Amino acid sequence: MWLKKENMEGLENVEGKEEAKNVDSTKIAIPCVGQATLQARVSSHFGQCDSYAIVTVEEGEIRGVEQMLNGGHSDCTSPVRALAEKEVSVMLVEGMGLHPYLFSRNLGSRSDVE
Repeated sequence: MWLKKENMEGLENVEGKEEAKNVDSTKIAIPCVGQATLQARVSSHFGQCDSYAIVTVEEGEIRGVEQMLNGGHSDCTSPVRALAEKEVSVMLVEGMGLHPYLFSRNLGSRSDVE
């Protein structure tokens, strides 16, 4: 699965911008193959991706994109926990095991599975 260009309009030049610190902002995690960018291929397995693109959306607009490497984990909930520590509230996934899915729900995150 690839990030679709029609869904990414206006996102090309947001990388490196300072994140907005607004109560109404939402952070979305996208598992990526290779380096986490908006042009990266989306990983088919959430916990086995190379990195995560963390997209900050505020008032319907992209305010920032940061990278988080998936440095390996001791259990299948570790990536979910690390993303929660970065205040991610939505995870876009193509594949995710039941245990990390339920764990993310218990933390209050929304996991959208395609």
